[in-house]
Amino acid sequence: MPSVRSIAKTCNVSSITVSRAMELLKKEGKVKSLWGKGYFPPESLHIDTAKMASVSISKPQVIYNRITTDILNGTFKPNEPLPGINQLTALYNVSRPTIQKVLESLISEKIIRRIGVKHYLYNTTIRSRLRIAIIAFGLSQNEIKITSERERNFYRNISNTAIQQNVDLHVICYNDYLETPEFYIPGGLDLYTYFEQKEVCGTILSTYHMNNSAQCLRRIIGTGKPVSICVEDQYVLESMAQYSANSKGITFFDASYSTIPGKDVGMYLFEKGHREIAYISPFHKSTWSQNRLSGLMEIFGQQKDTYVHAFVLDEFVRDYAFMEKILQNPSFDTDVSVDNIASRIDPFMIKRIDSVKMEYESLLRDGLIFSYCEPLIKKAASIPSITAWVCANDLIACMIMDYWNYHEIPFNKRPALIGFDNAFEAFERGISSYEFNTGGETQSMLNHLLYPNSSLFLKSKRIVRINGSVIERASSSQPQKQ
Repeated sequence: MPSVRSIAKTCNVSSITVSRAMELLKKEGKVKSLWGKGYFPPESLHIDTAKMASVSISKPQVIYNRITTDILNGTFKPNEPLPGINQLTALYNVSRPTIQKVLESLISEKIIRRIGVKHYLYNTTIRSRLRIAIIAFGLSQNEIKITSERERNFYRNISNTAIQQNVDLHVICYNDYLETPEFYIPGGLDLYTYFEQKEVCGTILSTYHMNNSAQCLRRIIGTGKPVSICVEDQYVLESMAQYSANSKGITFFDASYSTIPGKDVGMYLFEKGHREIAYISPFHKSTWSQNRLSGLMEIFGQQKDTYVHAFVLDEFVRDYAFMEKILQNPSFDTDVSVDNIASRIDPFMIKRIDSVKMEYESLLRDGLIFSYCEPLIKKAASIPSITAWVCANDLIACMIMDYWNYHEIPFNKRPALIGFDNAFEAFERGISSYEFNTGGETQSMLNHLLYPNSSLFLKSKRIVRINGSVIERASSSQPQKQ
């Protein structure tokens, strides 16, 4: 049969998509594979054409599925026209009648609207300025806790998308580390009075740093307004099964917790020629770390003579668990003279000492994390057949790169290295990383609240998984020689 790349080019899809399809066909006995030779039809393959005709997917349906996926991933913007019909035919490699048929289906299902000869996302024109509440963890009003670049990008993308959509954003901080959890609502209103306002059309629930986001979600659902939930917390992840099936107006958006990132990284490394890889994580108590490993193993487990070595610790959920250990014995005031710093700066700058303290504590946290990781690193390094290391996130990947540089490990002796998050620190060090599609995620979250009747969000199971992509840099750019 043609190679995976040839099929992908012919069908105008990614090599990852074709490889997944071929492995499904292999499991069903429809094709077989020979190591290094590709895929072949089995000698005795009986094709039930009648059955195939009854279950086959038409070309318009295939293109419909691809376009709706692209919409959810943020490829097309709500306030900008879709590409013209000629551009769409070229983009999806289909005929003009097929595209026209798909566009008519999208219009009838209230996913797009036609204005003149142009098509726009969604069918409802917003006639008055609406307001969306974003509920996030914070210790006081308008002070959202942000500890990572990805979190900052999440809120920045929400703000930018809201501006493009002509929507007001109200920040409601929520602190559930108090004896009685508290919402800090603008104007001092209680939660339900606030959501009774007609201009408030829904809520974005950001689950970063919450003690128990599922409890927060239960209270928000009681307001009766649609909710878009960003899945970044174990508790809300566990509540997906309860609310995603039949709860109207509630949709979960998952860019990082599913197995998709691990699968995509696994396929990337496999296509680079790697057959034996390591996965390194000190955060393996978390579902997100477990799913990334599962995704890697799903790709490598389908291939002959491939293996994933797991070097993991299942005591910690995330880096903040290490920070909690540091904060149990605070030492900043004894190690650093705060009074001396304060005496050398203007009074309005004194609050910035807190950021110095945070950096100090983060340094101690990273030192603690590395003390746990070092045995894992040494175990991985002891197996010379491993040609690529996949790290749970960029924090671990950057530590490993700094460790190699400090010990002057020759570049030709280093395995390929890749992380997750596409943090700026990974860019600085030339480390390949998986970038979560935060832009597509936030755009779909807002669109769910503004256009709740779109069929994109009226599925029986209200979970939208957003695809990201591997950002290749020097740490993994060279193909592995077989």
